[in-house]
Amino acid sequence: MFVLPIALIQLALRAPFPGYQSWSDFFTWLLIFIYGFMFLAEPRFESAIQKQWKLALFVGIASLLIMLVASYTGVLSSWDSISTYSVGYVLYQLLRSIVTWSWMLFVLYFGMRFLNFSDKFIEYANEAVLPFYLLHYPVIVVIAFLTLAWNINMGVKFLFVSTVALIATLVLFDLFIRRIKVSRWLFGMKSFHELQPEHAPETPLKSSSSPPLSR
Repeated sequence: MFVLPIALIQLALRAPFPGYQSWSDFFTWLLIFIYGFMFLAEPRFESAIQKQWKLALFVGIASLLIMLVASYTGVLSSWDSISTYSVGYVLYQLLRSIVTWSWMLFVLYFGMRFLNFSDKFIEYANEAVLPFYLLHYPVIVVIAFLTLAWNINMGVKFLFVSTVALIATLVLFDLFIRRIKVSRWLFGMKSFHELQPEHAPETPLKSSSSPPLSR
């Protein structure tokens, strides 16, 4: 049921707004963002994911294999045509939506099953999620711009840009966001006070009257 709105958005908007980061992508990821809030607000969704993860994995693998075979045989290029709403175009958008939804459910199950614990790394990573997401794109753009004139292998350039961008983003987060109160607030992080565990007030010890020492 939840995959149908994703498919409808792709069917309606992918043709008039092709390419990456278009209106079709915007509304698709906005819908998935809303789904995330719904899943957190209703425990029944978590229970359903834990019960249906095998089905989600099977559907995800099967639909992905269909897309890979279609791409290998050259059929996918005609399915991806954006000039008309052909049968192949409709099938392709449906498959894309099913692949996205199925693998997203499986990743959620994987996190529930194997990442449902807390340690220093998990706590650090949880804090870094939103700032890292906001920082990584401009950092990548700046580093990629500086390497435009480099006459090197594209794969090597990609590896360099990705590695340096990752390190630079983490350094910016750790030095200029995580440790500064104003920066934490601007990037939606908890304040230092909220991170401190709340301790219950200690009850004063009752003075016990001891019997007088006998001589």
